[in-house]
Amino acid sequence: MGVGWRRRSFLNNFFEKCDYEQIAAFCRSVLETKGTVFFSGVGKSGFIGQKISMTLVSTGTKSVFLSPTDALHGDIGILTPDDLLVLLSKSGSTEELLKLIPYARVHTPPHAIPSPVPGLKAEPLALETASKTGRDNSLLAYP
Repeated sequence: MGVGWRRRSFLNNFFEKCDYEQIAAFCRSVLETKGTVFFSGVGKSGFIGQKISMTLVSTGTKSVFLSPTDALHGDIGILTPDDLLVLLSKSGSTEELLKLIPYARVHTPPHAIPSPVPGLKAEPLALETASKTGRDNSLLAYP
């Protein structure tokens, strides 16, 4: 088996496991956001958030990457109830993001925690925030 076959196998596995309804719900939430779409994450998840944010800006969508560390030191105050905060984490248990959620609640933007890992520490927090915001719970209830 060559390297090309392995790559194709990984891609096929990814697309077979995608929940396209949740992807569509996420896209609708971004399109319906009246304010700014904020992305936050640590490490590679942070780099992915930065790239998504820059791509949205190139389409005319207001979007910003918010460093979780800077947010914890006061930058969270930029959020408004019209904003969408998307927290990216592979494990769902990133300490900086878990610490950020209670502060984000004060500003009441909805937030999503996409993660492939079931049983996240952050999952109940996302569900609770989703019910308070009235936003589409299927998006916010990731994984």
